[in-house]
Amino acid sequence: MRELIVYMLETLACSAVLMLLYGVLFDRRVSFAFCRAYLPVSVVAAAVIPLLRIPVRSAVTEPLGGNIVAGEIVSTLVVEGHATAAVGVREILLIAYAGGVVLSFAAMAVQLCNIWRLARGRELLHERNPRIVRTAERIASFSFFDTIYLSREIEENDIKAIVAHESSHIRHRHSAEKVAMQLLRALMWWNPFVWIAQRRLTEVHEYEADADVLGEGYDVNDYITSILKSLLGYSPDIANSFRDSLTKKRFKMMTTKKTSRYALLRTLAVLPVAAALLC
Repeated sequence: MRELIVYMLETLACSAVLMLLYGVLFDRRVSFAFCRAYLPVSVVAAAVIPLLRIPVRSAVTEPLGGNIVAGEIVSTLVVEGHATAAVGVREILLIAYAGGVVLSFAAMAVQLCNIWRLARGRELLHERNPRIVRTAERIASFSFFDTIYLSREIEENDIKAIVAHESSHIRHRHSAEKVAMQLLRALMWWNPFVWIAQRRLTEVHEYEADADVLGEGYDVNDYITSILKSLLGYSPDIANSFRDSLTKKRFKMMTTKKTSRYALLRTLAVLPVAAALLC
């Protein structure tokens, strides 16, 4: 029991340090590719680092004879007196953890079912690379793997910008990254920093797609207008939504001059932080 609690605390501490590093040095300051790699890797690293046992020096202990016997007797008495309570707490924690995992996977299944339901009764605008589906329901435009979902209420003059945005998600394989992060969150649902990392990854996806659209020559004001028109409607968390980010942050990112100053030095900051966590 004590080992489990220590592991959880160490994982939270590692997660906090790694997310603080991201917020201070990396968020909107380095390349999108680095951020997309850093966020899921930081989640895995925070869970793995506390499990590592790196030998620094070897210590030789001498048998203490009678003290060992006395220690064994005391340990036996303690175990016999509190075994039932310890097992009960452990079982409760395992049940709570398993319940959280089951609920997380159930939520993912519901989202997948909703996407499948939207595909029924669809109107195909384009069958491949990417496949574009128009639905009768009022939804916020989103993409999931190689398919783009649009509401029939979207005006024709806005479709081109939206398709360009969602095509960027498909080209960069953002859906696969979102599914992977959802799986990590399901397994580590008790860690609030995993939820934060998932949100930050979604923001990076939106920033990257916005940058690609503007890089194709779209007027920033017209593009912002298209985003505002697409704010309402259903969009699953597991998919790449046209609105699935804090809109003000996206607008600020689009209208701010970007610089890569000291980007390499910022990325190298991971090395001393990782070394410190290992220590």
